[in-house]
Amino acid sequence: MNIFFFILFACMESKTDDTATETDTATEETETGETVVSEEMVHCPSLSFDECATQEQCELISASPVVTNDDGSICVDNSSQETIACEFAGCSADPTITVASSPDSDTCWVIPSGCLPEGWQTCGEYPDACE
Repeated sequence: MNIFFFILFACMESKTDDTATETDTATEETETGETVVSEEMVHCPSLSFDECATQEQCELISASPVVTNDDGSICVDNSSQETIACEFAGCSADPTITVASSPDSDTCWVIPSGCLPEGWQTCGEYPDACE
């Protein structure tokens, strides 16, 4: 029976209310069989960029757009870097350049941090920088 409750609580992903941001909770079962809910963790991808900047467990992800030049060649416009997402802190611990697009756009972005935002898909190889 204790295993059932542990699984039930462990499967609870989030809770929300009208005044709070979405949060995740973690649970664990003690040696006596009690289920303990640990400190709430903010679900970073659901936050606005302003909210993300105030959360210790989150980090803002920046990227540069891949653009098409007048001659039809593509390049990365490093002068137009923008904030594109909020992810969990530490996702950039192993920086790897990724080229990806959001689920609602065909625009590819060069993400230097190694963080692939939730729902994004890789899209091509790293282009040269625009001149």
